[in-house]
Amino acid sequence: MKENYTKVEEHITELKKEIEEKSTNLATDKVLKTLIGFHAKEEESKYNEQITCIKNRIDFLETQKVEVVCNPPAAQKVI
Repeated sequence: MKENYTKVEEHITELKKEIEEKSTNLATDKVLKTLIGFHAKEEESKYNEQITCIKNRIDFLETQKVEVVCNPPAAQKVI
């Protein structure tokens, strides 16, 4: 049991270090400028509009029915 707890504690320590490193990297100027620019240009609303359009198109296509007519019927191939 102690070995398991030790392994878990070591894993937790490693994860904490990894989180610290990633948090530090996220605070760089480049990332902050990108985020500020993203919000300043209102790109989120543009993406949301595109997603809505795609969803509406998918919903529309789901309601469409396609019929394949082949004359004579014997020429129709099954795929």
